[in-house]
Amino acid sequence: MVGLGERCLVVAVGLALASAATAQVQAPGAGPGQDHPGFRFVRVDGERGLTSYSVPVGIVFGLASADIDNDGDIDLFVPTGGGTPNRMYLNDGNGFFQESALQLGLASMSPARGGLFVDVDADGRLDLIVTQDDFLGDGTLDTVLRLYLQNAGGTFDDVTLASGLFGTPSGDSSVHQGGLCAGDFDADGDLDVCAARWEGEPRLLRNQGGGVFVDDSAMLGAGYGFYWQPLAHDLNGDGACDLFMAHDFLPNRLLLGAPVGMMVDVAASAGVDTSFNEMGAALGDIDEDGDFEIYVTNIFGTVQGVDEHNVLFVNQSTKGGLAFVESAVALGVDNGGGGWGASFFDADNDSDLDLLAVNGTEPINTMPWRLFLNDLTRVGTPSFRSVERAVGFDRLEYGSCAITFDMDRDGDLDVAVTTNIGRIFLFENEALEARGRHWLVVRPRSSGANTRGIGAVVRVVIGARTLSRPITCGTSMMGQEPAEAHFGLGRETLIDRVIVEWPDGGVTIVEDVAPDQVLDVVRGG
Repeated sequence: MVGLGERCLVVAVGLALASAATAQVQAPGAGPGQDHPGFRFVRVDGERGLTSYSVPVGIVFGLASADIDNDGDIDLFVPTGGGTPNRMYLNDGNGFFQESALQLGLASMSPARGGLFVDVDADGRLDLIVTQDDFLGDGTLDTVLRLYLQNAGGTFDDVTLASGLFGTPSGDSSVHQGGLCAGDFDADGDLDVCAARWEGEPRLLRNQGGGVFVDDSAMLGAGYGFYWQPLAHDLNGDGACDLFMAHDFLPNRLLLGAPVGMMVDVAASAGVDTSFNEMGAALGDIDEDGDFEIYVTNIFGTVQGVDEHNVLFVNQSTKGGLAFVESAVALGVDNGGGGWGASFFDADNDSDLDLLAVNGTEPINTMPWRLFLNDLTRVGTPSFRSVERAVGFDRLEYGSCAITFDMDRDGDLDVAVTTNIGRIFLFENEALEARGRHWLVVRPRSSGANTRGIGAVVRVVIGARTLSRPITCGTSMMGQEPAEAHFGLGRETLIDRVIVEWPDGGVTIVEDVAPDQVLDVVRGG
């Protein structure tokens, strides 16, 4: 990625990168926060088959993970810069990857930035939406979104022209694209797509079925802005998917889903309308109270006279409405340097959700990537300590997108991070001793239009405790994690109930479930 630092900093005066490069940053200390948690991350990308690639010219770049061939393991799509083919890595089931983009029909050489696997035509096969832009270029790229439908043979067909996604509406293709997410925003049963833009208007693409979309961006009422990563989930439980949008420079937006009419922005009344340099975003239940918190990465330091930091919106909503309290400083997860991607995940399989956040500033990154381990003592009382140095995650490379998934189906979650040096950093999660900690993966599946159960909530009940995970499509920074719920179980050997709450309000319950397995919960099956 020749010249990225120079090109980005010239156009992004006051942007996260330029500000973070000069912000005052405090490095984490060794102290008690670095007590060893009993596992480590070992970098394995080269030996597992992930090769170097051409990073897109721009500020950040994405990575998508999903089981695209329905063989039970997680595959990886890597968008690349113009002139080099995108990468599609198929997993052999043991965490070794074979690059197969050309054979699958995904080796486009247009300048791509992110991707999202969505079953847009409800045939049970995952399709792929790719964001493209020619950032700082001549603006002649013919389309900023590309749609590939997966056919019955497992290869992909480019159907962009017929999909309604072709073209570069509301701005030329030299504008930097933001993240993607999918959810049923109009409550009609299928998955719609939100495409964010950094410097422009976000787009809402309503699914018409059969791989056809209509642009209904006016439904967002969002207007011009600097949007990075959106998150889709029904936060108020009314059956329509809501939309959180991390907003650089300006207040974040939280739009309530609307079966009819425009979505309504309730960010201010809900308490999530901070206006730092919000960039990446993640969703998870850190306190085991059944609802979901939102973590948003920022710059740490003083930017134009304002003290900024990563924010953690703790969900304190009631039936009367959405309410969040910003608690990052109180919980010790505020300092993430020049933050980008983030993920809630159970790193040590002890049942509570931990948090990672990667960062990057030009020309030199001075803050290591962060890993905060949650020592939840009781429901409602999370407690985080930083362990990145102890587990080998304290990298200083420019980290962009960070996602977690179990690449080798050994029951613990591994990590992949895009960097500006043209490598995907793939970290294997290795226990340093026999911990005897169990796990469960639940995959909601349905025969309806939403075949992967996007927007569902999976709950695991063990005695008096209930663990909750959302099934999302689009997270971190231009990232995607698999449509499955991973639960660390500690030493529990029997799960009382697995509950899947479907997006339309239906519920499926499976009782007396054994741990250490991948469980498919099929609606009606």
